[in-house]
Amino acid sequence: MARQAEELIEAVGTQVALTGTAVDYKAGAVLEVAGDRPVFLDGVHYWPAETRGKRMTVRGVLRHRPAGIPVADGPVPAQRMRGDKWWIERPAYEVAP
Repeated sequence: MARQAEELIEAVGTQVALTGTAVDYKAGAVLEVAGDRPVFLDGVHYWPAETRGKRMTVRGVLRHRPAGIPVADGPVPAQRMRGDKWWIERPAYEVAP
């Protein structure tokens, strides 16, 4: 998994195509890649019902906010995002072959 994480870091800011499992988190739609590394889909609140739990490919620009960067306080402490955050800007997705 360390190599996959390094490959993700090298791809930050570039157009990527990631394949993983479509999962809905409370904070939004996520593609779980490299084990269970969550990559959020920017602007997508939830996956369409027919795609949830399926293997999907998402294309877009990969972004990353490392752990340790201050996060604005949310209304409920347990809902604040902590740690690394990965997301794809302008996501386009399809069922993976």
